[in-house]
Amino acid sequence: MLVRLKLYRNDDFVIKEFVVPTEPGQTLLDVLFHIKEEYDPTISFRSMCRAGICGTCGVKANQKPILACKTAIKDLGEEVLVEPLDNMQPVKDL
Repeated sequence: MLVRLKLYRNDDFVIKEFVVPTEPGQTLLDVLFHIKEEYDPTISFRSMCRAGICGTCGVKANQKPILACKTAIKDLGEEVLVEPLDNMQPVKDL
């Protein structure tokens, strides 16, 4: 499935779009790492345990607060807007 991810870029105050292939079982965090590795190494986001315990990967996806490591990309739809949480001041992007 192709997904259009729109990522908030704090350094430019813009939304940058990526159309990426996804696979069954991938989480939003998996897709963010794929984008960082294959498309844009300048993207910054937080992650730690990758198990939904620490909460470090919290973001807003389509205006809803989620943990990127626990949210399946297929559950977010074909177009996803990813932004920092409202109560977090990002150092760079997410």
